[in-house]
Amino acid sequence: MIVNAKNNRGSVLIVVMWLVTILSITTAAIAYGRRTEIAITRNRMNRKKAYVAGRAGVEFVVAQLHNHGREKSHVPGKEWFSSKKLYERYELKEGEFSVTPTLEITESGEVKAGDDFGLVDEESKFNVNNAPEEVLARLKSVAPEIAKAIVLKRKELQGEKKSTSLVTTLAEARKEKEAEKTSRLNAPFCSLNDLLSVNGITPKMIYGDGGENKGMSAELTACSSGRINVNTAPKEVIQALGIKEEELKKVEQARAQGEGFQTTEKFLEVSGLLTKDAEQDEAKMKKLEEIKKLVDVASSNFNCVSIGQSKDGMRMAIFASLTLDKDKVAVTSWRQVGLQPVAVMPVKNGSD
Repeated sequence: MIVNAKNNRGSVLIVVMWLVTILSITTAAIAYGRRTEIAITRNRMNRKKAYVAGRAGVEFVVAQLHNHGREKSHVPGKEWFSSKKLYERYELKEGEFSVTPTLEITESGEVKAGDDFGLVDEESKFNVNNAPEEVLARLKSVAPEIAKAIVLKRKELQGEKKSTSLVTTLAEARKEKEAEKTSRLNAPFCSLNDLLSVNGITPKMIYGDGGENKGMSAELTACSSGRINVNTAPKEVIQALGIKEEELKKVEQARAQGEGFQTTEKFLEVSGLLTKDAEQDEAKMKKLEEIKKLVDVASSNFNCVSIGQSKDGMRMAIFASLTLDKDKVAVTSWRQVGLQPVAVMPVKNGSD
């Protein structure tokens, strides 16, 4: 009897120990699950805050275009156009944003804003949908045979789109014309990626090798009004208009003064394209009229990347394209991408 009592007490002790162990494991599992749920919820909230901060950056750019987009000419030196003070780490209540032309990838694989802050002017490049063959062939990134192939493909695509769009009434024609102002779907090439349908063109030719060579993307776009802004276009793009080296230097000197060209006529005079000799030559005047259709002193299409960041380091990048039409600013495309979280650093300049 004494032995059985001891055995019973031993069995009870083992059962109690097992129960305690099971309860401890269950409690730990519940606590772990709870912590995981809290972490997931916190991350979700921080992602939302990063998204809202990134969106605030885009809205900030919209406000800048509303305030300054109606200026007679647009030059890159203006603060609203490109300014580290204005666009770097703008502090918000729940985070911050930075607006940059592009993203950079460091050697460690971190994605971050580059050294430049502000907007990309799509009017600083020729539009592949309307640039003449001789202009394309003068570009550093486009060989003459590629320029010819682009124009041939462009004509082919234009013919296809015309044959598939039947406008039967005047009202429909007007509606389609209005839609073309804010939509690029009617263009032969809706993006530079569409150039891959041209024989002989490769991704490397379009976007370069990831280094200093940016390929065609540095000189061509599919998202502009079709006119280059002679104040913001690089000299290689300006030269493709057929400007001689001596006149190109005069253009560079005029742009270096800060205010740039206020009218296209002044640019044509300085560049040597508009002369008394040209006004008396019918062939030269015809060519001049074609060039006039390709140049402007202001811009209407911009790209930017707004990087929103929560106070806990969660980041969200928003790639946005914006179109300025008189008093209206439209966001024509929008794409958001989550970025790797970063360590939180003090804000340098904030909202002031």
